[in-house]
Amino acid sequence: MGSVNDHLASVARQLGKEVAEPEGPVFPEPLRYLWMAFLELMPRRTSGMSANPLTYTELAAWSRLTRTPVVPWECRLLMRLDDALMVVLRPKPKPPKGKK
Repeated sequence: MGSVNDHLASVARQLGKEVAEPEGPVFPEPLRYLWMAFLELMPRRTSGMSANPLTYTELAAWSRLTRTPVVPWECRLLMRLDDALMVVLRPKPKPPKGKK
């Protein structure tokens, strides 16, 4: 994975103009390994009508099969990240007919 500057330079080349660094909090580098684990787990979730939340069973299986130990606070953080993602992915309810 490239750095933010690498990505910005790539976007600038593609657009043919300079791109400002996005505003926002600085990524907590000591936690990058957990973000990478979350990104690895995300596309492997089950789905029906929409994406289902990550389960403890799936996380435990991933941990065992990849030989990636996960301590309790890391497990809780991964689940909280997944909870936040589910809020974003959850389908928005449609208003009743005749109402906006």
